[in-house]
Amino acid sequence: GVRLVGSEMCIRDRVNIEQNEGRYVVPPGIVREQLQGTSTIQQQNEQSVSIKVTNLEPNETRAIYKNVIVDLRMYKKLQLFLHAEPIITGSVSDNDLVAVVRLGTDLDENFYQIEIPLKISQNGSLAPSNVWPEANNLEAILEQLGQLKLQRDASIPNSGGAIAVNTLFPFPSSSDPKELILRVKGNPTLAAIRTLMLGVKN
Repeated sequence: GVRLVGSEMCIRDRVNIEQNEGRYVVPPGIVREQLQGTSTIQQQNEQSVSIKVTNLEPNETRAIYKNVIVDLRMYKKLQLFLHAEPIITGSVSDNDLVAVVRLGTDLDENFYQIEIPLKISQNGSLAPSNVWPEANNLEAILEQLGQLKLQRDASIPNSGGAIAVNTLFPFPSSSDPKELILRVKGNPTLAAIRTLMLGVKN
């Protein structure tokens, strides 16, 4: 799961069910893993990464990243549970912020990018559906990312230079803030993901 907090400072932390009991809620449908010991069954600690940003300027993004080595071709979907809350009550509204996820060979020249507008959870309710609104659930069909790259490549010859491999190519092209937006830059491959990024954009 992923928890985004607030609305050029960016602080990364972890929140989990064991250290933040009474404040942290497991996302709907997620069951804590269990380890079978010789005499006991132990529940694993379910946790999320937390990003806290303040004074984020319009159109600016702050993010954290992790280096990985993973082949995503064996998977069909990428799913993230997202939670966003204001540091000061009323300081952020629905769709003011966009969650940004990048996965690729690198984070600058060869990556896929997924964006989803965020609904804001107000402090107080610990009901899982309020803490983790369904509208914030990011679910991307990984096959669509490869199709997006093919669509971009097919559009280049007739674009008059407006579309190129080294520019960020979006789908869909509409500006509807409710839509999941997929983008591609360069030539990333799901077979060799080397870095993951999670961020928030004003």
